[in-house]
Amino acid sequence: MPRESLRPVAPESYVVRIYRRDVRQPRRVAGTVEVVASGSELSFKSLRELDRILTRPPSELKEQSK
Repeated sequence: MPRESLRPVAPESYVVRIYRRDVRQPRRVAGTVEVVASGSELSFKSLRELDRILTRPPSELKEQSK
């Protein structure tokens, strides 16, 4: 394995709240993600949006606080 792929990963903390879930379409969810370090909170309306939030760098999430 190349050495650069072994870099340590900085821990990140999130609080994910799911408020609604469609029983017939489980990928349809609604909720919020709070970035603990900054207090930023973002909403999502699908698992795809949740994935996009959680895969962004935390510095980008700080800029989008409510």
